[in-house]
Amino acid sequence: LDLAKEIRDGFNQGNVAKIKTQKPVVVGGEGTTNKANTETVQLQKTQTEKKSSTTKLFSKPLEEAKTIADRYAKGKGFERETFELITRANFDKAKAIEIAKAYEKMKDDPFNPEVREAYEKLVEETGEQFAEILKAGYEIEVNNSEPYSSSEEMIADLRNNKKMKIFSTESGFGDTPITDAQRASNPLLRYSGIKDKNGVPLLWNDIFRFVHDFFGHSELGNSFGEVGEENAWLNHATMYTPLARRAMTSETRGQ
Repeated sequence: LDLAKEIRDGFNQGNVAKIKTQKPVVVGGEGTTNKANTETVQLQKTQTEKKSSTTKLFSKPLEEAKTIADRYAKGKGFERETFELITRANFDKAKAIEIAKAYEKMKDDPFNPEVREAYEKLVEETGEQFAEILKAGYEIEVNNSEPYSSSEEMIADLRNNKKMKIFSTESGFGDTPITDAQRASNPLLRYSGIKDKNGVPLLWNDIFRFVHDFFGHSELGNSFGEVGEENAWLNHATMYTPLARRAMTSETRGQ
């Protein structure tokens, strides 16, 4: 299965589910966030890895991440698809721009039953993946100072301390809090019932950010830059069913 072609065709044909909340942009490569107060955060996270074309694309991966991912897939009864790693040589920037434009043109349709079903499935499967990570002893911690200058630093924290810090969704919305209407329209903006290691309540979008960076980046050791995010999307997509993948792709590759 050509994952890249599948998703490209999905965007061009309008087959990828989308719930758009106040023009979300990506902080750390995934998830719904308000446009306000995010350019700086994105810069803080990627400035080191985007300074030049000589930036290292891959660092030492977290070997246990693959073990956990494969165990999850086996427990769900499927084999993960394989794909060719993206490098600077084969990164298709024109296609990436085409997908971004297609995403912007997609209808924001949160109450469409198919879109809703895809997002609910994304939440369900992300929760199951999160549970597998917790079983292995890893922890999530909210830290809104954007603690990692690179994916290598994040992976080192996982390896040495079994912990990952995330920028919270609530903080990402800036001066405008998430409204009840937004929480009702987007399953990712609901409270998950889970708290971080310090007792901070987490939204499902927070859980998704953690899970996506864990499997999307630490398993391969790929960077946070545009090439690294392409690999993160491809790798993490192999862990979702086709329905959940529709929403997952919108929240990562589309944005």
